[in-house]
Amino acid sequence: MKDYYIILEVPVNADQETIKESYRKLARKWHPDMNMGNPLGLQIAEGNMKFINEAYDVLGNPEKKRKYDLERMGIAQLAWRIVPSWSATWGTSTATGNYGGGDLA
Repeated sequence: MKDYYIILEVPVNADQETIKESYRKLARKWHPDMNMGNPLGLQIAEGNMKFINEAYDVLGNPEKKRKYDLERMGIAQLAWRIVPSWSATWGTSTATGNYGGGDLA
């Protein structure tokens, strides 16, 4: 999943005005017309603009942003559940040296 907040260089709690300002700044910087002098720069600019426009399409629309945030949160929660907890994997450690019940000697 692409992180649109990173693409637009805004924090997760950014308001719509901040998102719009960042989009405009990045669009000016990476617009293909501003990078015509270098063919490689033009290709990079076109690719960056694709990502910037995609990110703004989602984050610039409050309803799409809400759905995207829920999806991001769901993926983060799913990943958290998949990774086993330390105590479930290794047992509990105490100051007396009990590391899951196994003999370390």
